[in-house]
Amino acid sequence: MFRLIVIILLYNVVFCENSQIKTPPPQALQGYINLSGWNFQKNGPIQLRGEWEFYWLNFYSFQAFQTTPAPVADTFINCPGHWKNMRVNDTVLPLEGFATLRLKVRIDSVRSGPLAIKISHWSNPLTLYINDKKLTSVGIIGTSSASEIYDSRPHIARFIPPSDTFDILLQVSNYTGKKASCSYPIYLGLDTQLQSERTTELSCFLIIFGAISFIGLCLLLAFSSMRPINFALLYLGLSCVVISLRSVFMGEALINDLFPFLPSYIKFKIELSLLYSFVVLINMYGRVLFPDELKRWFIQVIVISHTFFIAVVLIFNYDIALYTQLPHHIITAFDGIYVLIVLGRAIEIRRKGAAIFMISLSIIFISAVHDILVFHHMIETPYLIHFGFLVFIVIQTLLVTYIYSKSSGNISILTEKLDTANDKNRVLRKSSDLENVDLTLFYQLNKITCREKDIIELIIAGASNNEIAEKLFISFHTVRSHLNNIYRKCKISERSELLTLVKKMATQNKSVPQ
Repeated sequence: MFRLIVIILLYNVVFCENSQIKTPPPQALQGYINLSGWNFQKNGPIQLRGEWEFYWLNFYSFQAFQTTPAPVADTFINCPGHWKNMRVNDTVLPLEGFATLRLKVRIDSVRSGPLAIKISHWSNPLTLYINDKKLTSVGIIGTSSASEIYDSRPHIARFIPPSDTFDILLQVSNYTGKKASCSYPIYLGLDTQLQSERTTELSCFLIIFGAISFIGLCLLLAFSSMRPINFALLYLGLSCVVISLRSVFMGEALINDLFPFLPSYIKFKIELSLLYSFVVLINMYGRVLFPDELKRWFIQVIVISHTFFIAVVLIFNYDIALYTQLPHHIITAFDGIYVLIVLGRAIEIRRKGAAIFMISLSIIFISAVHDILVFHHMIETPYLIHFGFLVFIVIQTLLVTYIYSKSSGNISILTEKLDTANDKNRVLRKSSDLENVDLTLFYQLNKITCREKDIIELIIAGASNNEIAEKLFISFHTVRSHLNNIYRKCKISERSELLTLVKKMATQNKSVPQ
C-alpha cells in the first residue's frame, strides 16, 4: 500500500506538471509578447502572462482596432488576474462589469504544427478571438446579469495562425462570478503538446479517482459484513466515495467530457454538496474512533451547519449558494484546529491511533495550503488536494482495519469462551433432572469410592468446586484430586462429559423394565 502511495506521488510530480520549461519564458509587456525566439517543440507551451490591454465596459472586435483612430487602452491588466479594485481614470472598478482584453503576439514563421490555446478553469463567461476569427467561447457574455449565462470549463481550442503576428482578443463579462477576468493562466503551444498534457492530467485524476473509489467500495463491503459494530468503516467508505466523485469536477473537470451539456450551475451545486458532505462524514468518522476526545456537541455543530449549507446550495441559485463558502471555510478552519488540539491531548495520554490520525490529517492540511498558494498564483505546481485525500484515506484505512481486526480477534476469543460457558451452563441446567436417579450401577462399574460418590452427587446438584470443598469440609485441591480420579476412572476429561455420562446411564436405567 505504501508503495502505491510513492508511485502515485512520483507520477504526480514527474508527469503531471503543466510544462517542463527550461528556458525562462518571455512575458507580455504593455499588451505585446514576442515569442519569435521561443521554440515550442523544444521548450513546450508557454503561459501568456503579463500585461494585457484592458478596455473597460466595451466589447471591441478586431475590426475596431483597424480603424483610425483605434481604441486606446484604458489601462493594462495582469493576466492571470482580475479587475476588481483596479483604477481606470481615477475610478475604482467594481466586481461586476464587462471588458475586452487584447494581446498582440509575435511568433516564428517556422512551426512544427497547428497551435492551440488552453483555457484553464475560468470564473467568468468569455469569448476568444484570433484576429477576427472566433476561436471559442465559455458561457455567454453579457452587459447585464440578465443577458449573461455563467459557465466555467477548461478546454483546448486549436487554430492555424493567420500570420507571424496576430491579436488575441478576450471579451469577458462578470455578473455572477466571485472574480472578474482571467483568474487562471492561458497557455499557448502546439496542439499535440497541449492535448498530450491534458491527457496526462486526466490520467492522474483517473488514477486517484480509481484508487479512492476502490478503497471506498472495499470499506463499504467490509461494513456490510460486519455491521452494526463498525460504523467507522461506513463513514470512511462514504467519505471515499464522496471525495472521489468530487475529483471529476476538479482540475481538468472530467465531468465536462462525460456530460458536456450539463449546466454549469448544476455542476457547481454537485461539487459544493460533495465537499460539504465530506466534511460531515469525516467528522463522524473521527467521532467513532475517538468518542471520548471529540465531543458530541461539536460534531453536532459541524453536521447541522454543513447540512444547512447543503440545503442552501441545492435549493437556491448560484449567487446565494456562493455565500455558503465563506462560513464553510471559517467553520472548517475551527474544526481542523479543534481536532488537532484534541488529537494532541490524545497523543499525550497515549491514545491508540491518535498519532496516525494527526499525521494523515496534517497531510490534508498541507495539501490544502499548497493548493491555496497555487490558486493565488504564488507557486506553479499541480493541485495536490486529491492526492492528499488519497494518502489520508489509505492511512485511515490501514488504521481502522488494524483497530477492528484486533477488536474482531478479541471478540472471536470472547465469543468462543462464551459459547463454551453456555454449553457448560446448558449441561448444568439439565443436570437437575439427574438428582433423583439411581447411580448404583454407574458407581459399581467405575469403582467409585464413597467420597467420589459425594462429589458426583454435588456436581449433579450444580455445585462448583469451591462449594463442594465447603460442604465436604475438604480443601479445593483435594476436590480437584478426587475429580481427576473420577475422570481417569470414567475415561473422560471434564465436568460436562461426566454429566453427559451420568445422563446416559440414567437413560439406560429408565429404559430397563422394573
